[in-house]
Amino acid sequence: MFKKSIFVLFIFLLTATLFLSGCGRKKDVSRLDYISPVPQQIEIRGEKVLTPDQIGFQLPATAHHLYATVRKVMYPIGENRAPFTIRFIRLEEESGVLSKVKNELLNLANADQAYAIEPVEEEGSVKGLDVYALTPLGLLYAAHSLDQLIINAEGEGSKLNVPLVSVLDWPDIARRGQWGWNFLDDLDWMAARKMNVIQMHSNLGFAPDGTPTASFDPVMLDACSRRGIKVVPVVRHLEQLGKTGLFDYHPDVAAKPEPGKPLPPDYRPPVCYSNPKVPILLAGWMKELVSDPEIDEVNVWFSELPAKCWCPECKDKHPFLLETKAVNKAFELVRQDVPDFQMQILLTQASYPHNEMILEALDPEVRVVFYHGQLTYDSSHKPMIDSLLTQFSEDGGRLGVYPQLTNSWRTVFPFTGPHFINARMKEFHTKGVDCFCGYVIPQNPYYHFNVVAAAEWGWNVNGRLPYEFGFAYAVQNDIEPPHEYGTWADVIGEVGWKLAGSRSVEGLVFNAGNTIFIDGVIHSGNVLDSLQLIGFGERLYEEFPTREAFRHSMENADKALSMAEQMGNLEMIRESASVFHTLQILNSLLTYKIAMTVPDCTLCITALNQMDLAVEYTTRAIHKWGMLKHPVSREEMHYRFRDTVDFGAHLAEMCRERAARFNIKDPYPEYRSSQIGEWTSADFKNRSSLSVWCDASDYISQSGNYDVVVRFQEGKSGVDIDAVSLYSGSKDNSAIVDRDEMDGKLSRFGRYVDYWIKVPKVIMEQAAKPFYIKVDITGPSMELPASRRSTSGKIYIRKSWRE
Repeated sequence: MFKKSIFVLFIFLLTATLFLSGCGRKKDVSRLDYISPVPQQIEIRGEKVLTPDQIGFQLPATAHHLYATVRKVMYPIGENRAPFTIRFIRLEEESGVLSKVKNELLNLANADQAYAIEPVEEEGSVKGLDVYALTPLGLLYAAHSLDQLIINAEGEGSKLNVPLVSVLDWPDIARRGQWGWNFLDDLDWMAARKMNVIQMHSNLGFAPDGTPTASFDPVMLDACSRRGIKVVPVVRHLEQLGKTGLFDYHPDVAAKPEPGKPLPPDYRPPVCYSNPKVPILLAGWMKELVSDPEIDEVNVWFSELPAKCWCPECKDKHPFLLETKAVNKAFELVRQDVPDFQMQILLTQASYPHNEMILEALDPEVRVVFYHGQLTYDSSHKPMIDSLLTQFSEDGGRLGVYPQLTNSWRTVFPFTGPHFINARMKEFHTKGVDCFCGYVIPQNPYYHFNVVAAAEWGWNVNGRLPYEFGFAYAVQNDIEPPHEYGTWADVIGEVGWKLAGSRSVEGLVFNAGNTIFIDGVIHSGNVLDSLQLIGFGERLYEEFPTREAFRHSMENADKALSMAEQMGNLEMIRESASVFHTLQILNSLLTYKIAMTVPDCTLCITALNQMDLAVEYTTRAIHKWGMLKHPVSREEMHYRFRDTVDFGAHLAEMCRERAARFNIKDPYPEYRSSQIGEWTSADFKNRSSLSVWCDASDYISQSGNYDVVVRFQEGKSGVDIDAVSLYSGSKDNSAIVDRDEMDGKLSRFGRYVDYWIKVPKVIMEQAAKPFYIKVDITGPSMELPASRRSTSGKIYIRKSWRE
């Protein structure tokens, strides 16, 4: 039926182009540019132009719920015999020719998802297509491919252009998907690109008698089931199980703290994994989840932070060995009732130094998923899968991974990254990873290109080159002209990858809260405290080893911006501008370092002025890019998007503060934070909530956008910021002007939050001063002991660069 060797991609692209003469398409657009992922083997032998009623399809006689989805995908083609019939054939107990087809599919990798398509010839003419697969899912994947290949015949009214296609197709990576929480609106396009797994948190709790209860969103389960997407519920990180109410019902399983050692301010006990009740409780949750017929597998996340119990049974044993043994036992208990039950465990940055011990102790039938807050949430050029995990896979272990598909898990920064995604998927395939669940924050629309690219190369790692994927993506999303878009993606993708790999924006977002992120853990610190580490090949510049390399990236970013402006595509313009001007910020920071080290006042003025200009353009570009990619209301904006928009403003004011010794006049004082209020522990002595009123009259002198920055200073309890409001008029008789109701959380890990307030022009024209900012705060619970009810913070205002 097929040659065993995979066709070289450019050959079948050229072959397909020859059949486009009647389509009215541009000559450089191939039929295969409409399909994603591109099949492993495909040959287009011709085409027919037919009306929908001249085409029909037939499904297997045996019913299956996925066939309803096939009908939907094939619309407007009807389920009936017609002059041109597409027959979907599930290969079960066949003989003769069909037996050969079945054997060919069985010999493919991930055969349960494989499919074949062949033209049917009768009396010298093609009368239809036969579609073969071993499973209903394989038939559904064939339907998705046909849906993308059958295009409207231009100039032919409602007629369809049907390719006479021969296909043999299968995925290189068995499970391709995402983990997260908000996919309901994305499932159709994810399924069409053959993504087939989603991992999400389950709802864990307890009945009044202490029996474990667990459930999963039934709407999501049903939606995924109908699209052929597997759902794997998650049991949260094992040191965090106290958040389920565990200790309210089973206080005896709480871990004992280390004797004589002071507890951290926000101490919450982990779990004692020597307690024999723990595996029973874990098994109880998992049995509840798999009682739903749509669920047969659960992922248990190991502790993300060190979590040792110091009871007599635990104190001399390794905590991760105890977690492994408890999870093994829970797996055994579930399998006693549900023999087909499958379980995964998620490795973490805390487990990383001990992964070899864990793998040796783990039940061999348990799937292992690699996660590390720094090593898998990483967009650098470094390989992700280490030698230990590669060997585990080579020895027959089932290995998955949680890679980020974006600039950073902490930022929402533009990143069209075909080279990055291609390299990741090639590495996963080469090292035997059979499942990736990409992480995208906060929602897929910001990074649609990268998610589709992951689906593309997760299915066929050697199919398209980065430029070719960008070209095809443009064709599929009506971006004109596709050649220029593909070239732009090729250019901006390389620069964006180096910027992401250097963690430049991520580092500066953390820096805004006077924190640094090292080895997956947040620490106190500031990049300006270590000026010697600001340099090529270091930290924020890690993937720019020399000044020449940095200059080359700036030139390419400028080139990408010029290309985008010539195309007039606003999304491309905003992304290119974000990258280019962020590089300018980094360039000015290098100059600032020299000025502060020498020291040189004149050079410092130059650096600070350059930084202000770059920050202004960067702030505006990121904000406008985000509103184009995913337009939402202010309250719906994820805080990480706000933090990304504002990172430059925080850096610029920090740099000016530290250059105070030069007595440099600030040309933009209104764009620097000025304190207008605060709170202390005394404010919460007899209450758990309050509103802080701040007179902002001296700092609101013109209409436009303002940032209200709320910072956590210190204390043993964090606070929630419920809303920030702007009032005009006297304090006793004021009118609300604007209100930002984002739910902000402050603690030693998240030390600041930016609220966005707008002053309308009409308010300023009415001279309605004074202005007040009201910050609504929920503080430490009255149920906490007095020693834990300490907190303090400050409130600032500044003009925003967003305009």
